[in-house]
Amino acid sequence: MNTVKKIRNVYLYVKKDKLIDCIKYGMKLSEYTNVSFYKGTSLKKGIIAYISPKDTNDYLNENYDILRIKTDELNIYVNNSSIVESYENIRFNFSEMCSLDNYVLGDFMNPKLIICSTILPEYIYKYNRIIDVPLLVDNSKELYLNRELEEINERKSDDLTYDTLKSLS
Repeated sequence: MNTVKKIRNVYLYVKKDKLIDCIKYGMKLSEYTNVSFYKGTSLKKGIIAYISPKDTNDYLNENYDILRIKTDELNIYVNNSSIVESYENIRFNFSEMCSLDNYVLGDFMNPKLIICSTILPEYIYKYNRIIDVPLLVDNSKELYLNRELEEINERKSDDLTYDTLKSLS
């Protein structure tokens, strides 16, 4: 029952002093790159974003503001990141990624999105924690774990037989 929902908004963090510039002028990939990876033999650069603003510990960090980015026209890959990483040592393997259009919600425990294009100002909005567009996913890790638990329970119920139920009573 994996249905692909189009992810229309992603979230990224910028330092508070860069917020106005990002909204006014957009985000040049060359200026805001915070990750790189090899796609074949060529080095690609990207900006890390998230499916939900709560997918990172920066959500409560007072030094950052959250931007909501519309995904139209953007080149975005999804990577299943390890639980513990530091920004200085991030290394992504392209063979473990998929494009955002092919990503099924809940497939990765810790999805990190890599925006591989410049973001024009008309795609950037300041995220309002109180009232904004509804979040597609509140927390990606919880979605993944709930989905895994559901699949385990479905497999258990698939193995049920009349004899098994009779022995339980």
